[in-house]
Amino acid sequence: MKAVLIHTLLFLLVSANVIGQINFRNEVIQVPNATTTMNAVEIGDVSNDGLNDIVTGSVSCSNLFFVLYVVVYNQKSDGTLAAPFTLNYSNANQPLQDIEIADVNNDHLNDIILGFGSSIGIYYQLGGGGFSDLRTLSSINPSHGIKTGDLNDDGLIDILGFENSSFKIFYQTPTGDFNLTSIPVRQTNYTQIQIGDLNGDGLKDIANTWGSGIEIFYQKKGIGITKTDSLFISNINTDSYMTTLSGFTFADLNNDGRQDIATAYGGNTGRMKLFYQTADGKIDTLHAKSYAAYDIPTPIRVSDLNCDGDNEIIIGNHAWEKISIYNKYNLADYGGYTLHPSSYYFTPFSLAVGDINGDFLPDILNVNQNAKIDILYNTSKPLVFDSYEREVVNLQIKRDTTIRDTVIYSAISDTSIYCKRNNFRKFQIHQIWNNEHYSGDSLLIRHATMCTVYTDTIKSTYSFSKSFILQCDTIQSIENRDVLAVDLESATFSSKLNYTYASISSNICWKISVDQDWLKSSATSGSNEGSGKIYHHYVEFQISPNPTLNERTATITITGDGVPSHSITIVQEGAAPEVNTSASSIIVCDEVFNSAHLLIWSTVNWEISSDVDWLTVDKTQGTPSINNYEIITIQASPNTTYTEKNAVITITGAPDIVKKISIRQMKKGFNTEERTNDAGIRVYPNPVKDMLLIETDPAIVISHIRISDLRGMILYESNPNAHLNEVDFSRLPKGIYLLKMDMGSSIVVRKIIKQ
Repeated sequence: MKAVLIHTLLFLLVSANVIGQINFRNEVIQVPNATTTMNAVEIGDVSNDGLNDIVTGSVSCSNLFFVLYVVVYNQKSDGTLAAPFTLNYSNANQPLQDIEIADVNNDHLNDIILGFGSSIGIYYQLGGGGFSDLRTLSSINPSHGIKTGDLNDDGLIDILGFENSSFKIFYQTPTGDFNLTSIPVRQTNYTQIQIGDLNGDGLKDIANTWGSGIEIFYQKKGIGITKTDSLFISNINTDSYMTTLSGFTFADLNNDGRQDIATAYGGNTGRMKLFYQTADGKIDTLHAKSYAAYDIPTPIRVSDLNCDGDNEIIIGNHAWEKISIYNKYNLADYGGYTLHPSSYYFTPFSLAVGDINGDFLPDILNVNQNAKIDILYNTSKPLVFDSYEREVVNLQIKRDTTIRDTVIYSAISDTSIYCKRNNFRKFQIHQIWNNEHYSGDSLLIRHATMCTVYTDTIKSTYSFSKSFILQCDTIQSIENRDVLAVDLESATFSSKLNYTYASISSNICWKISVDQDWLKSSATSGSNEGSGKIYHHYVEFQISPNPTLNERTATITITGDGVPSHSITIVQEGAAPEVNTSASSIIVCDEVFNSAHLLIWSTVNWEISSDVDWLTVDKTQGTPSINNYEIITIQASPNTTYTEKNAVITITGAPDIVKKISIRQMKKGFNTEERTNDAGIRVYPNPVKDMLLIETDPAIVISHIRISDLRGMILYESNPNAHLNEVDFSRLPKGIYLLKMDMGSSIVVRKIIKQ
């Protein structure tokens, strides 16, 4: 806002008869990391420093993953552009179609409004700098464009979009939210939308194109946008084979203070047509003026480029690498156009006009399909100057001194066999030179007023210098070039068994120390083998399981002579609260085999209970047993009935740990068959070292064999088809395992010890 006010005040000082020559300096910027088409660009202050910035957007594609982002170039106080920064707004292939810059939350800071996919996105500018996360408003088609303006005369900026044959107006509320209003339109082919005062009542109206026509909805005081007294302008382009409007904007084209309509159309027989607003607030369709245009005119913009008091019309010509400019030169009408270099590619929203280098002259820029910004920096100059100054600057003699240092290194021999040091003797040749500079300028200074006070200088410059040495010294010193680099930083690990690696790069000998015995290092030292060259060592640090619930910390220290040591902190989390059992269901028989064993390992205190009185356990509570387990004996009273009985054992532990074990007792008479089966099974050798043999009588059939550890993890399963089966235990670590044999009507479980 500040830059706009200054420009306005300075413009009041400009004579309406000043004629300026329109010139440009062309520059192309490649947007970093951008690889595809940029459809939209806008100019505005998005850093609250009173200077216009550039906002555009692109798609970066890496391994078929699309990242869509906004690119912002802030203008610096010296008129140059700062390095760009990006704002990611989507992770899907939804190209950005249009951009607006406006204050849409009434905090007096300009925000960035995007049209992409089927949504409007808003990055709110933050008071302390930067932007908010993206806020999304849905249900628009951004290919028709988005616009901003006060559409209900409440002093708040609203957002206009288009979708499904309707205007979509997002009215801003005093709280920064939006109320959506839809207004159907007559026709929707090739629609572009625009906002402006088209009847001179000081209120913003809206319009859209439909093929070769224009439809205008006027704003009513106290109501907002309404279809009442809307205007339809149809069949306006009969002087070209292609009548569809490709460019569309509002601006004062005849200096009467009222906004007029400028359009472009015609394809390869390009045309421009202007519709003027009359003094009574009507659009004069009978006396519209038509002009020849360069091929495929697409976006159309209006700005006073040379500050002569008349607006120029700027058109981007798609597929011709040209921008055409119409200049009235203070005549009554627009004459022919001049062509200037630009990008090959234009969309209706890829052209923007504004001062982007702080000289108060409007610049022109376009974004294209190669992720480039093509800038025409406005270098317009006055054709008439108010005054001239001629100066001859006398010879200037300036004396100063410069220092030139030359450094030479000589290695110092180290005869160490294993730990050669890398010391060098440094010879620094220090010279002080006396300099005399002679310079002079012949100046022609020209003064004028164009947009702001204009001064340029034509200068003829001459200079030469001479130097001679004042002092020369040689300084010797010792420099240590030993290196000890470690890539491992402090880290946190879980309570279970874990490990990590460190890469040590060094050209000296080094040592490793660890202050806790639960952290083991695969190496305690390393050398450079007497070469003094950098060697790369990979050291493994093995972390034992944490047997407690508490977090613990260890420190790894890596040291070497003459270099800073490295200290690495390893944090291991405590064990998670849990209770585990060897089985979730148990079967006991009716009379003789009416007991079973349950293995419990836990990281918390636990209690056990039964929901029936015919089932008891030999222990009702226990303590943590992270690296061990407890064996609970479950005893059932003899079942004297011919009905199966069921029970549930519940194990609880803090916090909120509940495990339930279902108990099934077979009916009376079932023991006879199971005792027979159990008696006919032979498992040997136990303890086992290599092969475990499972042998059954011919009358016994085992349908399924399963080997698991005490935590319930299944290590082996098979469906045997013989009466003698082998299980390979040779690769299993030493410990206790459970062998479960399923015979259909009964299950036999044996404890196996691996030596």
